[in-house]
Amino acid sequence: EEGYFKIKGGYTRFIREREKFLNAQQKLEGSLNSKMRREDEWLAQGPKARTTKAKYRIEQARRLRLELYGLKQRNRQTATVDIDFLGTGRQTKRLMTGLNLSKSIDGKELFKEISFELGPKSCLGVVGENGSGKSTLLRILAMLEDPVQGTVRFEGKPASFKSRCLRRKISLLTQEPYLLKRSVRANVEYGLKMRGMAPDERSEIADQAMAMVGLDPGEYAKRPWYALSGGEAQRTALASRLALRPGVLLLDEPFNNLDVDSIRLIQQAALTARKEWNAALVIVSHGRDWLEQACDRILTFKLGRLNGDHTPVH
Repeated sequence: EEGYFKIKGGYTRFIREREKFLNAQQKLEGSLNSKMRREDEWLAQGPKARTTKAKYRIEQARRLRLELYGLKQRNRQTATVDIDFLGTGRQTKRLMTGLNLSKSIDGKELFKEISFELGPKSCLGVVGENGSGKSTLLRILAMLEDPVQGTVRFEGKPASFKSRCLRRKISLLTQEPYLLKRSVRANVEYGLKMRGMAPDERSEIADQAMAMVGLDPGEYAKRPWYALSGGEAQRTALASRLALRPGVLLLDEPFNNLDVDSIRLIQQAALTARKEWNAALVIVSHGRDWLEQACDRILTFKLGRLNGDHTPVH
């Protein structure tokens, strides 16, 4: 079962074998770090100094960075490994719930009595006609505004616009990427800087987040915001959110007017967040085919009502 370290036998053997496993993981991390340093040195040479296999090697470096990132996250989590003495093999909890959510703006009812439940690694899709309140629902879940009726709870606690501490655990990617007038890395690091993280640590995490969305740090770290294509800008905006490792990632029409490669990379990055740190996803999109593949549940909005509640068959 993913997320568990299991050994047959007593607790003493568990501790002994776990120590061996952790030592092996630390050695592997050291080896990957060495390989990544060599790749970074190669990338720093610039395009003119690279061979004809540059594109392949850039992709290889991106995959290596992601592998190293995942390994580091798993190694950090081993300090809190759960021991399942009951043998259930699975732990479940409610991460976020919405009960009978309703919203009106200027007397116009957008939606009424919408309910849902999100657990770690869950994926909720939302589809519907323009103006049906999908984006407003995401803003409510992001605690940027409150419903006129109904309640949202996050990790068992009431959540609202005033819940600043809870809001830090949720991140919203809007349709139009909002970037600061600075470099790609500075944009991705900004949230970490505001949370007081040391420069070296936030630079490393920013590079990892950039790699997740296919932006090679060697090429993009110093690139200014105005030199980015639409797809690159949206991927930079997503990387800045991934760097914060949100418990819930909200994506509002993230693929609008993007190139095919950017759409694929954004999809991959969202699913990586789901896999690597159990992020729950809520995705508003017209791309129903991908929602059918990725989501556990799809809600359909029409005329202010929940017109469909569908569980895809994977």
